[in-house]
Amino acid sequence: YWEGLSLAERACGAWLNSFSSVIAFCSNAPEKRSAVLRFQLILSRMMSLLLCISMCEVSELDHTHFTHLDLNSVDLDPQSLAHLDAIDDPTAKQKVVLQWIQRLIVDHSRNGVLDIAPPILTRAFQELTIGHTHFIDANKVTAVPFPFAFAQMVWLMLVFFSLVVVPGICAFCLSADKAAFYTFIILFPYWSIHFIAVEIEMPFGGDPNDLPLEEINSRFNETLVVLLHPGAQKTPMSEPAPAPAAAPRRSSSAAISAKLPQEELPCQAS
Repeated sequence: YWEGLSLAERACGAWLNSFSSVIAFCSNAPEKRSAVLRFQLILSRMMSLLLCISMCEVSELDHTHFTHLDLNSVDLDPQSLAHLDAIDDPTAKQKVVLQWIQRLIVDHSRNGVLDIAPPILTRAFQELTIGHTHFIDANKVTAVPFPFAFAQMVWLMLVFFSLVVVPGICAFCLSADKAAFYTFIILFPYWSIHFIAVEIEMPFGGDPNDLPLEEINSRFNETLVVLLHPGAQKTPMSEPAPAPAAAPRRSSSAAISAKLPQEELPCQAS
């Protein structure tokens, strides 16, 4: 249960770090402002779509429970979107969108939209790969259930234990009330632990005790929008204050005479 939550949060964190790094690598040249803005909008939509598809892959919920940023707000290729819709396998869809994001970054690093050295840009690709790896590990929880034979054996042993405990307690307790009380005290913890294990065996569902995947999805989209705001892309440094005007310098002779004590001279009669 906790591993599934940790993997989902780590994947979202890695992809947000990658998105934030790419946004920081964008050029500040005025002539590329429109191209940078278009690139950022497309990248944010692709990242949101990637998480939405990944959530659908690991969860038992359908796609209606997860949302992504509006794809119609940017001019995406209709044929590419139709190709994505034609893919039925969620794993294949995830890899296609991930490849779109990587190709988008490579293309815009060549045309000057991303003004950063290639070795530093690789950090964004590493974070994308790390997030993808975390979701692959989280998918193991969904794809590989608890062994059926093990679960059935635990259930049979609990039933056998219950059948043995009830007549044993009744043999030692003369009162029916005490027998019922001790039977409940002994059997209730064992069956509670069993049903709790069954409840959290699959944490990527829609039950009240399952992981809040919809909330994680919403927070991810909100963070993407926050990082796109112009205030988040500007360095929080105020303009340097203008230097104070220099005082006019007096000549050295005037400065020396100002420092000498002024003696009173006697008035001379003409």
